[in-house]
Amino acid sequence: NPTARGEMNLRAYEAPAAGALLLSEASNREIRAFLPEDESGSGAALFFEPESLSQTLAQILADPVHLARLAHNGQRA
Repeated sequence: NPTARGEMNLRAYEAPAAGALLLSEASNREIRAFLPEDESGSGAALFFEPESLSQTLAQILADPVHLARLAHNGQRA
């Protein structure tokens, strides 16, 4: 979900509501405000730096438990 203006757009609502993990650029502060980290420090979305997107995806796909926890946190939020 790379955004045009760093905003909380429709996809940023739809993906977590559907139980999917939202990926968005790390610089997006608006989405971070809507999908904050929970009390355990686990996030509700996955934020990436454009130059390391492939590495970020590989890491999250290698850990399906963490991926599911992030997606669940997003859906709860």
